[in-house]
Amino acid sequence: MAISPQATRSLRRVRVRTPGSKLVIHYSKRKPSVAKCANCKSDLKGIPRERPAVFRNLTLSEKTVSRPFGGNLCSDCSREAIISRFKDKKDLPLDIGQLCVKTAGKEAGKICVIVDKVDDAFVLIDGQVKRRKCNIFHLKTIEQSIEIKNNESHEKIKHDFEKLGYKITEKKVKEKSKEIKTEKVAKKPKETSSKKSKK
Repeated sequence: MAISPQATRSLRRVRVRTPGSKLVIHYSKRKPSVAKCANCKSDLKGIPRERPAVFRNLTLSEKTVSRPFGGNLCSDCSREAIISRFKDKKDLPLDIGQLCVKTAGKEAGKICVIVDKVDDAFVLIDGQVKRRKCNIFHLKTIEQSIEIKNNESHEKIKHDFEKLGYKITEKKVKEKSKEIKTEKVAKKPKETSSKKSKK
């Protein structure tokens, strides 16, 4: 006699009480365990808990988080791994012109410079990252600094970064496709063949 598919160990048995007061067994698929950090063994956030057949059909953005060591290390361990790469790190005041390492987000591990102070918790950064507002807790200062004015231009910062040996790669902006106006060609009237007159 063939074994029914409900007898497999991949299915979990759940006892359910029906409205007619009967106790029946429902079979549900087991879910895999939660993904763990390779260092501290804590739960990884942002990684879906799905079976391999479902997981391999997900898109790349749904499978993992978009930051360095995403899907392998948690946020705290990834920060420690990024900071450990830099030997010249030092706790310095966040003044204008101070070089820092970004320790969180997609651009973690890249060098930036403080361009302006927004408030007590945020600063404006530029350099190997996009010019944007950043939380001071996502930055780690290093010993190097450059002399710039408040809200200095990106070209001046790029020139100073090249002197220190840091390359800034800029993404190419796609040019908008020019709209070509097509002239409407007037349709020629079809020549109608005159019917031959019957003799």
